[in-house]
Amino acid sequence: CWESIDFRNLQAFVAVAEVCGFRRAAQQLDVEQSVLSRRVRALEDDLGVSLFERHRGGVRCTVAGRRFL
Repeated sequence: CWESIDFRNLQAFVAVAEVCGFRRAAQQLDVEQSVLSRRVRALEDDLGVSLFERHRGGVRCTVAGRRFL
């Protein structure tokens, strides 16, 4: 249900997708990395899909993440 999705969670997702990483996205949005991570996780929970493949060098959108973006 789209009404229940928080705009800040969407903003976090787009920022992370654009820079392929949580650290740089957090800096751009001027929030703590942990806050950004929780927002993305909340969006993933709302949607019921994983939006990113997380690895040491950053993140990459999953197929679902690319479609959602």
